[in-house]
Amino acid sequence: MAIFELFSSRQKKARGDVPDVYQYKEIPNKLRVQIVHVIKATVGTRENDSHYGGPTVSEVIYKRIHETLCKEYGVFSLSKQQYVSDFEAVYNYFLNAENFEECLDIIELTFKYVELQYKT
Repeated sequence: MAIFELFSSRQKKARGDVPDVYQYKEIPNKLRVQIVHVIKATVGTRENDSHYGGPTVSEVIYKRIHETLCKEYGVFSLSKQQYVSDFEAVYNYFLNAENFEECLDIIELTFKYVELQYKT
């Protein structure tokens, strides 16, 4: 049985009448590293991704994530280094970000792309 969030419940949340169960203040470094490991295991890396000459599936996903974040944050790259892969740019940014909300952006966006890519 599915759980539905009714209109009245959403309105209470929007007005602030219902406190958020989860409080996000910081994401510890150990958890960030564990999240990157989960992402690498889920999406893969160039080394473990089979391809036929073009970009690998994982490279395409990381590129889309990087491009989306850059567009939303109003920057050209998340990395200051010139020749860094999209994976390295995104997840080095993730590991070093001071803004925990941006970390949550990256987690959410990554798994949205995973869901879209592997939806059957």
